[in-house]
Amino acid sequence: FLGRETEVQRLRELLLDPAHRLVTLTGPGGVGKTRLAVAAAASLADALADGVCFVPLVGVEDAGGLVGAMAAAFGHTFVATGEPQQQLLDYLRSRELLIVLDNFEQLMAATGIVQSVIERAPRVKLLVTSRERLRLQSEMPLPVTGLPAPPASDDLDAAARSFSSVQLFAARAARLAAGFALDEENLPHVVEICRLVEGLPLGIE
Repeated sequence: FLGRETEVQRLRELLLDPAHRLVTLTGPGGVGKTRLAVAAAASLADALADGVCFVPLVGVEDAGGLVGAMAAAFGHTFVATGEPQQQLLDYLRSRELLIVLDNFEQLMAATGIVQSVIERAPRVKLLVTSRERLRLQSEMPLPVTGLPAPPASDDLDAAARSFSSVQLFAARAARLAAGFALDEENLPHVVEICRLVEGLPLGIE
């Protein structure tokens, strides 16, 4: 996890602020939204009475699936009588926790459930990762971009090695090729790759 310290601190500050109950990390696939959300959530685990809960949403396509995925992540079982969404809201009403909803982009028709949690569970906060905003009034969108890459230059020096995109490339390359290290010969090529993929972590990997 490289180069996201500033973003983690910013997220922590936002989510500890009572004025912000819903923060959405937006950006293209592979930019590192999930890793950033997990790191920020981990930093807040001890700050909330009921901790944090991660809800993966890959394959979830509708409101019913969202309610079920959230309940499963909490370890909550619905009773036979009663509407599941209402049971979920009743369960959350007295909780103080952070819910991470990961990969929400295919569930834009279900944003009403998110709004209901905000309205009915006053001590619950939500951190959402999505390729687009939820467009709710209470939402604080936070765009996630690629890792910083060195600018184009014919004179690369040690400063290029300090960029997180270059460090990520070197770390991943070393896992695949024992003994790999940045040097004067390969550094220009590594920098060019990082620039071409615009610092996108998945592209670099």
